[in-house]
Amino acid sequence: MKKLFPLKRTSIFRGKQLYVRAVDGISFEIARGEAFGIVGESGSGKTTLARLILRLIEPTEGLVFFRDRDITSLNASEMKKLRRQMQIIFQDPYSSLDPRKDVFSTIAEPLRVHQLAGDASTLEKKVRETLKLVELPPSESFTSKMPDELSGGERQRVGIARALVLGPEFVVADEPVSMLDASVKAGIVSLLVDLKQKIGLTCAFITHEIGLAYYICDRIAVMYLGRIVELGSADEIIHEPLHPYTRLLMEAVPPLYPDENWASTIVQRGELPTGAGLPCGCRFHPRCTEAQGICRNKEPELAELKRDHYIACHLR
Repeated sequence: MKKLFPLKRTSIFRGKQLYVRAVDGISFEIARGEAFGIVGESGSGKTTLARLILRLIEPTEGLVFFRDRDITSLNASEMKKLRRQMQIIFQDPYSSLDPRKDVFSTIAEPLRVHQLAGDASTLEKKVRETLKLVELPPSESFTSKMPDELSGGERQRVGIARALVLGPEFVVADEPVSMLDASVKAGIVSLLVDLKQKIGLTCAFITHEIGLAYYICDRIAVMYLGRIVELGSADEIIHEPLHPYTRLLMEAVPPLYPDENWASTIVQRGELPTGAGLPCGCRFHPRCTEAQGICRNKEPELAELKRDHYIACHLR
């Protein structure tokens, strides 16, 4: 899978078209009932990948299969039918809800769009059942509230309910807790773990917090500048990280007890480059403390180092 975004031409480049390589040659599978984590810094291409998976944007190159069916070849009508099985939980609970619709209308809308509402009593029953599923009160006093009357955690739970009300087989959670306070975040994370166990939800969980991915996910893919640099079980990624970038993400997790030297080592490793100015060779080599000559000249391919543990690194 590839997704390139064209940059505006400038006189400096004399008409040469440049691109941001947001997703640049990625391939993986997600098993039924699995929570698959996609981890990386902001700008690594995670959200673009999420939208490609659900065909909310079109790929520059590559295919997406759902139950062995190529969804990139479907027309609008066929895609609409399939969307009942594929939903997304958006990152920002403050902008993803329509400010003109109350809680009931927000959750009921997908049922109406897909003509699954039935009569009024059936619709109301389904909405209230979904509210209970996400641990929100099904009372009329709550369902009549507008988004600006809800807390951040309540808004995100409403967003989760909207995604689940159709009974989808697959959900993409695009950094669903990144904009919430720590205390609220814990409740949403616990809810997602419970939902996975209760309804066997298949999920792609996108986050920049590798510790969060470990808590929720069965497998983790680590992304860097549009590519997967390491892929394996959550236990192996956390306890036996092989790629220098994965280890950098682990080092960036704040220590349990204050350490005055912790932050300085992370700052020295630099920041993520832009997708338009990719370095030659391994994309991580400018920040890697182990980089050698081959790293600067040849880009490594993602290869299986040991059973079901993949890494893109010349030094492993």
